[in-house]
Order: sequence, then structure tokens, then C-alpha cells
Amino acid sequence: MEKRTLPEKIDLIQWANNSAIFKGLVDLNDFERLCESLHKSDELAEGKRVVSVDLTFKRSRVGVPTVYAVVKGQLPVTCERCLEAFELEVDSQFEAVVDGIDETLIDEDIEFGETDDEGQFLLKSLIEDELLLNLPVAPKHDSECIEKDALSHGEIDESEADNQVPKGFEALADLKAKLKGSE
Repeated sequence: MEKRTLPEKIDLIQWANNSAIFKGLVDLNDFERLCESLHKSDELAEGKRVVSVDLTFKRSRVGVPTVYAVVKGQLPVTCERCLEAFELEVDSQFEAVVDGIDETLIDEDIEFGETDDEGQFLLKSLIEDELLLNLPVAPKHDSECIEKDALSHGEIDESEADNQVPKGFEALADLKAKLKGSE
């Protein structure tokens, strides 16, 4: 598959009427918002990181212009436990239509894509949103990347802890007594 530039916006109706197909490798740097969440590396900076994008445009069985999308790749993310980079596998398949279509005409699992003021379908934004939705809130390795001992805080002796930390109202009463004593 060759490296291609994903169009920023398209006329979804025209592309669906022509049964257009887009297949290619898209540079991750084309997705600004996504890059903010990715692990920074030389490969990413040099444009060597890509995702496979396979888009088929056609009309649904009820005539609604639809894009069928398959997005695959590996995203470099930072593990929240050990702060090392690792590859997050993405394999997403979805369908999307223009926002504002009568919901009774489409299946419930179809996504809505946004349009600009001129009615152009924001294709690049749709794909970037899908990639962002595949990112976990706190990425971490599937396996244990650090020893469990490093995560432990030790044991606390409950009797010592109770004696060391004054309770809120006890501390207030002590302060009040000190203030009365200094008058």
C-alpha cells in the first residue's frame, strides 16, 4: 500500500454516487490532535509512522450516502506505569453518514460525521476522532512493566498513625485552649 494524503473534506454525496474508494497509508503527523497524545519519537517526527486507511463510499440500502471505514495500525503511546513507549494496536471498523440524517433511515451503530459551513464532509476529522477514541485514558502495557514491590507503599501501623495525626476537632479544641491561655 502506498503513502497517501487523506483529504481534509469531501463531497460525501458525490463520492458515494461514484462508489469511490480510498486506500493508503496515512502519516500520523497529518492528525494534529492525535499527535498531542502520542509518544514523541524520531520516527514520528520524520513521518515514518503511518496507519492503514481503507474507505469505501457508497449509498446504503435506503440510499443514504455512507462511508465504510477500516483503520489499522500501531500507535506509539507512553505507558502510565513505567513511562516507556509501547505500541498500541488499533483495528477499527465503522460506518459513518453526514450528521443530520434522519435516524430512522440508518442503523443504530452508524456514526455521524461533521460537515463544514459549505456542507463538505470532514473526512480527516472523522478518521482522527476514531483514532482518538481508540486511545485509552491511561495507556499501560498489557504485561507487568514494573515490579509490584515498586507500587507498594509499605505497611502502616494503625496504632501509631492514630497517635500521630490529631483529629480535626481535637486540633481545633487545642488551638482554642492555647488562645484562651494567652489572653
